[in-house]
Amino acid sequence: MIGLRIRQVRDLLGWTQKKLESESGVDQGLLSRIEAGAEPKPETLAAIAAATGYPPSWFLRPMSEFPDGTVQFRKKAAATQRADRRARRRLEVSVELVDAALGDTGLSIPQVRFPLLDPPQNLDDIEAAAQTMRDRLGLSARGPVPHMMRALERAGAIVVPLDGDLEHHDGLSVWPDPDGGRPIIGFKSEMPGDRLRFTLAHEAGHLAMHRHGVPDGHDAELEANQFAGALLMPRHDAIKAFEGHTVTLRYLANLKAQWGIAIQALIKRAAAIGAIDKEREQLLFRQVGARGWRKNEPVQVDQEEPALIRRILERAYPDSRPNDIAQTLDFPLHLLVGIAGAGRQESDDGAEVLTLDDARRPATRRASG
Repeated sequence: MIGLRIRQVRDLLGWTQKKLESESGVDQGLLSRIEAGAEPKPETLAAIAAATGYPPSWFLRPMSEFPDGTVQFRKKAAATQRADRRARRRLEVSVELVDAALGDTGLSIPQVRFPLLDPPQNLDDIEAAAQTMRDRLGLSARGPVPHMMRALERAGAIVVPLDGDLEHHDGLSVWPDPDGGRPIIGFKSEMPGDRLRFTLAHEAGHLAMHRHGVPDGHDAELEANQFAGALLMPRHDAIKAFEGHTVTLRYLANLKAQWGIAIQALIKRAAAIGAIDKEREQLLFRQVGARGWRKNEPVQVDQEEPALIRRILERAYPDSRPNDIAQTLDFPLHLLVGIAGAGRQESDDGAEVLTLDDARRPATRRASG
């Protein structure tokens, strides 16, 4: 168990064994043997703890890892395996934090209402899956999603920010227990609000459609992208928005302000329902590129923030500061603050997420010019 914890901490820090050797003074060969199961001496463990900033008790805690092949990533081609492991470990310790807080206090949180769907066979299946998800999230069948993050949390998902330096990962998701348990979604916090909403919807698609893996011949990322478009803008609404209109970048910017969906995602949505042909789609994307909008679109969409873990801790330990909570749970303070945002100013709409009541309130969006 100690070896697993050392490997976990190395992954969280993005360190190789050689880096840990240089920081701790513990020989790499010995580190390799400990990670393989050898028992370290107390002074060796103390040196590793001091170098990593994790208390010795952390390495003595039991832990479990996500099953192989269960994590779905939304990432760029430049993402490394080391960064994959770092993001995956972030979700593992987030589950551990929630379990520790709930086990310590007996609080109840929203029941999981995610559907368990078969992998889709065509676009119609994906459209239907998105409508099923809307129903499970307590959303109306039509209209914009007021707050994607809050809808997922109210449906029982744990949503956590990733480390800021994971620049090539937009999101990832996993069912820690494929046969039950609670889904978890990680997201890169430093991205535009429209991209964040799409990423969350994309990961919801993986959780609903790919819970037990991806069959041969299926493009999981394409399916999740199509699901995200359908979840954020249902087919009926998309037909109404696009048919009979000349689809220009100006028109798409107006739709973005209304729906909180990126211009580039709206182009894909228009193409998916047949409102524009391939030639028009390609022309619009060339125009997006020519204007430098690939990474920086006009029209600002407000950033959404998770609240569930923070509220769990506030309810469980109402009179405690973050460092007091960390000591109570025997959890590293920097991890607790990074995962839960403990100590930050309240930045969301104040809506309740610890009950199933859906006090929705639209997220405001404003044009940037």
